[in-house]
Amino acid sequence: MTDYSILYGVLSFITIFLSSLIITRISKPANFVEAVLLCFTVCTGQILLIGYTLSSVNFLNKLDYWAATSIIVLGVVLVVSSNKLRQQKYKLSVPSLRDLKILSYRLSHLERIVLFLLMSVTVLTSSINLIMIFSSTPYTWDSMTYHLARAAYYIQHGNLDYYDANFWAQVVHPKGATILMIYTFLATGLNENLTRIIQFVAYWVAVLSVYGISHQSNCTRRICLFSALVFALLIESLMQAITTQNDMLLTAYIGTVVYFLFAFKRSQHNKHLFWAGINLGLAISIKASAFLSLPSLFIISWYTLKHQNIQTTRKNVQGFFFSSMLALFIFALPAGYWENYQMFGHPIGPEGVRRLHSFEGVPTSEAILIGTKNVLRFGFDFLSLDGLPQIGPIVKIQEYLRAFPIWITRFLSIDLETSRGVIEPFQYQRVPRAHEDGAFWGILGFGLIWITVFLSVIRVIKEPTYRVLSLAAIMFWITQSYVGPYDPWRGRYFITAAIFATPSVGWLFNPNRNKMIKIYLLGIILIGTLSAFTAVALRPKSMLFTIQYKSEIRQSVFSMDRLTQLTRNKPDSYEILRVYENLVPKTAIVAVYLEPNAYEYPLFGEKLSRTLVPINSFRRGPQPIPEHADYLVFSSKLIEPAGKDICPDSGIYCLRNLKLSKTIK
Repeated sequence: MTDYSILYGVLSFITIFLSSLIITRISKPANFVEAVLLCFTVCTGQILLIGYTLSSVNFLNKLDYWAATSIIVLGVVLVVSSNKLRQQKYKLSVPSLRDLKILSYRLSHLERIVLFLLMSVTVLTSSINLIMIFSSTPYTWDSMTYHLARAAYYIQHGNLDYYDANFWAQVVHPKGATILMIYTFLATGLNENLTRIIQFVAYWVAVLSVYGISHQSNCTRRICLFSALVFALLIESLMQAITTQNDMLLTAYIGTVVYFLFAFKRSQHNKHLFWAGINLGLAISIKASAFLSLPSLFIISWYTLKHQNIQTTRKNVQGFFFSSMLALFIFALPAGYWENYQMFGHPIGPEGVRRLHSFEGVPTSEAILIGTKNVLRFGFDFLSLDGLPQIGPIVKIQEYLRAFPIWITRFLSIDLETSRGVIEPFQYQRVPRAHEDGAFWGILGFGLIWITVFLSVIRVIKEPTYRVLSLAAIMFWITQSYVGPYDPWRGRYFITAAIFATPSVGWLFNPNRNKMIKIYLLGIILIGTLSAFTAVALRPKSMLFTIQYKSEIRQSVFSMDRLTQLTRNKPDSYEILRVYENLVPKTAIVAVYLEPNAYEYPLFGEKLSRTLVPINSFRRGPQPIPEHADYLVFSSKLIEPAGKDICPDSGIYCLRNLKLSKTIK
């Protein structure tokens, strides 16, 4: 990076943001929430298009070209929109403290307590998460093995082209989120910590989308705020908000799709259909699991697009379809689907990858049997006090919560703990989690949200919008269950379902409910806000403070050095990486011969100073060591150590100085 890198980063960000603001204003958003959702859509969409363009000319890693291209885009936007801006009379109403005071005057005593709890804990947990982003490195397993690793390789190459990765996930998964991460990394002066700011922003966009969906359903402001804050404090939402994964980003796009569909039902403006389709294309560019939301979106689309006049309904469906197809062509195909089709004959990837995560090739009868068990397994996963500390009393309470459902499954001779049809084993009695992959929604999920979803489906709650959204949430659950083998790490996928499910919880927030419901609501909110705080403050391997529980000492993340932070999810790799950092020069060329799903990102070094060359191609097999390579990092399970190779006791990685030996035996 040059001395002008920060200047280029600021310049590119300002110009992209200004372009987004102009396009947002031309679209005349109906309210502040819609303006934010629209600006987010345009801003991230611009970054993706610029990224695709620069990748095609091998300038993806050149921040000055990012800045120059964004300036050109701003110029074009100004020229095209100048007349409209001069002629347009438009004023956006922005919420103020006065609006909040007016709202508070209209609330009952109980409503004030509940909203105060939710708002204060949301601000507190978000502040802690933001501090974590600025003060610690990414560390999640997927970040180290492919999210950050693939971004580093693409920066190293200057483009998004296929390369012979050690791990298939680095080149098979869609690249939309990776482009956003690359841009953030470059624009912030190669600050790896801030690559997580994308998910943090997406977290707030998702929160606003829940508010907006509730608003489009004719809910009052207090109900909209209540529903949005409940979503904000779901355990998995808080956990995903500071990772370099992409599930919260996907959720933000799906939430925006749903918002614009409901906005169209209310306004009948075609612009809302257009933006709904654009966001669907953006969602698919982020992750192939976006396709799992399509059955749920079909339910919502049918409700929002249908009209008494069948010709109008057909026109609405066509408008949404064509805008979605346009977005798929512009954003999704270049994200890797077309490349996968060329390389593997399928847009999702190789057959082995598809079989791992789906029921492809499995007999229909067996898929139905496993899928039905998955429905029950996910039910147990939701019935968890996630976020609360894993101490004896909490674990015991969770055991009591699950005791009766466990008895029922065993009475009916349903074996959910079988190893058949699972990626990782299911456990009846797992402990509560505060984990970016394995947590679900916590007590706010099974104690509030799923109750109102069920009541909406059976028409106890008669609001049709809630019923449609609740059906979409249940459809998501069913789709997840029947699409592939059970995976305990699908908790992060269900954040998207929360977009559909959470608005219905607003039904409970009514001063006219009976006393028992009010007491129950307050009790669940108290436990839910407590669990949200403990989830972020006592996050495993990312503790705010060093504490000791019984004989175990848990170190504060702020007392760790960079390498300890990077390896806190895999501490057995610390020793060899420490040796590696001490022995391998910062600008060395390193060949890497590793197993799939290995901790690869730390090998690049701080600010990606080293050049890595993967030589254990998942597609073509072992490749020769490049003549210009200085060192070889390899797995002792793949290559037998010899001579002066340096291997730790754990044997996870070994290091070879290629000046002494260039052979692989």
